[in-house]
Amino acid sequence: MARHLAWLDAEIARSAPPASPAGTSSAPTTRHRALPDHPVLHLDDDELLARFSSPADQAPIISKTGCWLIFSALLLISLGGLALGIYIVYR
Repeated sequence: MARHLAWLDAEIARSAPPASPAGTSSAPTTRHRALPDHPVLHLDDDELLARFSSPADQAPIISKTGCWLIFSALLLISLGGLALGIYIVYR
């Protein structure tokens, strides 16, 4: 295990960019827009869940209208193909 960790440290050191001399920066200078001081940014996980989750008795109803539309369209196409096949075979 120690040998593997030593190998991993060597790989990380090899892939890290070389250290720049003190006083110079190799990182590109870009201007970033500061984040607004919003109260949500300072909440921990439990407070965020409590704030944005709804009670279990008010869970939204899951609509499956799109699924039923696709199912109906495929059913109609299948029935039309079946009717066309029967017409061609028995005409």
